[in-house]
Amino acid sequence: MNRHFVFDGIENFRDLGGYTCRYGTTHFGVLYRSGSLTDASQEDLAKIASMGIKSVIDIRSDKDKEKYPDATKAIEGITHYELSVNGNGRVPVSREDMIDSYLEMLEEPHQARKIFMAIAHVTKPAIIHCVAGKDRTGVFVFLTLLLNGVPFEEANADYLMSPAYLSRLREHTKATNPDFPSAVMDPDANLWPEVWNRFLEKYHSLDEYLDFLAFNESDAWLLKNCLGKQERSFGAVVFNDNGEVLVERMQKGHFSLPKGHVERFDKGPKDTARREILEETGLNIEFLSDKTTSIEYSPAPGIAKKVSFFVAKPAGGALHPQKEEVSEIYWLKPEDAHLCLTHETDRYVLKWAYATYTALS
Repeated sequence: MNRHFVFDGIENFRDLGGYTCRYGTTHFGVLYRSGSLTDASQEDLAKIASMGIKSVIDIRSDKDKEKYPDATKAIEGITHYELSVNGNGRVPVSREDMIDSYLEMLEEPHQARKIFMAIAHVTKPAIIHCVAGKDRTGVFVFLTLLLNGVPFEEANADYLMSPAYLSRLREHTKATNPDFPSAVMDPDANLWPEVWNRFLEKYHSLDEYLDFLAFNESDAWLLKNCLGKQERSFGAVVFNDNGEVLVERMQKGHFSLPKGHVERFDKGPKDTARREILEETGLNIEFLSDKTTSIEYSPAPGIAKKVSFFVAKPAGGALHPQKEEVSEIYWLKPEDAHLCLTHETDRYVLKWAYATYTALS
């Protein structure tokens, strides 16, 4: 499949799919890296819209964001995440300073955590970009590839592609700043091995680095699988007239809230949630609100899953567990449901749903 995309006003736009990784290969159409999106033409915007992009992670400086607005904000349905790196993307003055600047971007845990959490959690397909898409974007993409089990040599090869796709920016830089360091313009194949050695001297491993960023186990696992298959599900937290919550005990042994995968014949999120709950429990439901909350996690290697939940009440039918997946169904008081739900993400959803249900009652 195509990895590099040609646009009128956008340079260095590339797909991170197709790399060998821990779970096989990274998937195409999940995460793209790019240079600035400011000069995108109308044709460029139409092309991006046709790709189904849902999220843009902009890690340029605040000054650049204000002076050169992201043109993709004109596309309906894209959520923009405006973040910045430690050092604000300062221009290095030498090769050694370039190595220092890469490590600086990673050493402030609050800022680095926000960017990696965005990479893990935003709705895909997504774009991450800075000005050139080479350095700031390159640092966070490089580690994301490594975290997904892409071999170092392949991650380095991806990094080294950028100069070839930045012809306009390179010409502009040479014309306006002839003394610009050539080492910064054309990084060599040994740059990232040196960055990596210094990274390991300080953090020892990627897992210890994620500990430094205060990643919990679930978020770390999602980040490590975020370039894999993207699954989408919908469900509902169902309250009966007594204010009790519908909880399923699954055949695999864990306790969960009812939800299920989107099927091609579903007409929308509510249709998916309604169908899945009827199949799993035998109940028809009535939605109490259009509001949803979402959780993201990785249920298995190479899978990143997003589940959105509504709040609902029963509307006919009789409890009858779908034996292939569900062993038992319970109506539990919210406080008891909170105690028995297996996953912290489900407890988060229950807390949100109870507050929403209480406000509507």
